[in-house]
Amino acid sequence: MKTEIINIVPQPNVLELTGGYCSPEAQKNVDNILVPDGVCQNDQGTSGEKYTLDIKEEGIVAKGTKAGLFYAGISFEQLKLQFPEAVPCMHIEDQPRFEHRGFMLDSSRHFFSEPDVMTLIDAASFFKLNRFHWHLTDDQGWRIEIDKYPRLTETGSVRSGSSFGIDEPQTGEYKGFYTKKQIRRIVRFAKDRNIEIIPEIEIQGHETAAIAAYPELGCTGMAVPVETRGGIFENLICAGRDECFDFMTDVLDEVMELFPFEEIHIGGDEAVKSHWRACPYCQSRMHELGLRDENALQQWFEIRIASYLRTKGKKTVVWNDSLRGSKLPAEDFTVQSWIGDHEAIADFADRGGSIINSDTTAYYLDYPYYLSDAWKVLTNPVTPAFLGADQAKQVKGLECLLWSERVPDLHTAVKQLFPRLPAMAEAAWTDEGSRDNETFFERYEGCSTLFSKRRLEGQAPREWWHMDDKTAAADRAAYEKMMGTPQMRAYAASDNELIGKEEELYGQR
Repeated sequence: MKTEIINIVPQPNVLELTGGYCSPEAQKNVDNILVPDGVCQNDQGTSGEKYTLDIKEEGIVAKGTKAGLFYAGISFEQLKLQFPEAVPCMHIEDQPRFEHRGFMLDSSRHFFSEPDVMTLIDAASFFKLNRFHWHLTDDQGWRIEIDKYPRLTETGSVRSGSSFGIDEPQTGEYKGFYTKKQIRRIVRFAKDRNIEIIPEIEIQGHETAAIAAYPELGCTGMAVPVETRGGIFENLICAGRDECFDFMTDVLDEVMELFPFEEIHIGGDEAVKSHWRACPYCQSRMHELGLRDENALQQWFEIRIASYLRTKGKKTVVWNDSLRGSKLPAEDFTVQSWIGDHEAIADFADRGGSIINSDTTAYYLDYPYYLSDAWKVLTNPVTPAFLGADQAKQVKGLECLLWSERVPDLHTAVKQLFPRLPAMAEAAWTDEGSRDNETFFERYEGCSTLFSKRRLEGQAPREWWHMDDKTAAADRAAYEKMMGTPQMRAYAASDNELIGKEEELYGQR
């Protein structure tokens, strides 16, 4: 039989054309064989997503767990896009390389409606992603309903404008949050597509919206507005008072009731600790515990939160910034590696800690394509170069991030995500020896009619990879023009000053 490219993304690990075709009439003969979860295990913990798919002249046989049968159905749906009538007969054996294949949506800087969130989840499921990291709180907005603390949404979800450097600053109220009823619908919608949602509630770092709602949570007790600007800010919830810890556990209790998956993300990045250094409660707590600096205080607070979550059957995810201090318990934490702290991440891996690779140079999809096109995402090392062979085994998967300062709507989000998100999905699913990077774009293009059917429009092919000089220059000029505006220069100067002071004090990165 003539060899042809079969348009499945991610590329199956084993695909053999067996000759002949399965007619539309024969396609009605489907035998789904359900295999119980955990029948076989492997080092990567991905056997629960394994499937086989046999397309024969007389009908179709799919075998796998519930998740595996779902993925078999996705593969067949993609084949139908390529072969709308008779489908070539073939045998597929497949399972993912990594257990965590995720994408993050920042709903704080710009709010995405319930239908828009579902649209992105549905599109991601078409490429066999299985984790949705939902960034729900930040300096610029608190987006999740909490019954015990109604001002979190009454006040914390509303800002007086937006100034993120897209165009001129936008005046007028910007608001939005998800009710518990909406969240439950989204969780069910994702679960039906084999996607688990990991909510992120910022604890230590990016807490302005929470303090705007409840000023008594901050070290100064002073009222602050929800931020309208991008950047890094000094507002942290006080780590020295037990009532602040109680606030966080109350919030997390309601979050856990909404999100059944075992992991909760508590942030921990870019925590500027100037208020802690001047706070008598924080300094007294440090003295009482014998902590050497405010980084250690942040770790102590996060370990305390993680211990509480463990009693509820949950595991805690943090950004790699949280490794500064002493040593996080490897059994309680997963570390999301985005930038810096290489030695601390390697040490965490040595102690058996799990790592998610979110390398900022490849997997930050709010960046323009000229900085990180789909080819770079596809070919970026799936395990960071600073990890040794044994340490690399602790990488549980990949995750792409879409921060939304400059992503105001679904249309922009889809252009930023596709085809870069499917490129990461392929890198996270297909074993190195089974991948054919050179055919990825042809296979993706064959599947991309998905977008026209769902009224979505991904990025233009000229920007997918090896873009021409004219396109690259135009992209670069537009990005540099935006970053060179007075407001963006001011944000960068402020961020650099704050981070520079932290690095000088603690010797970070």
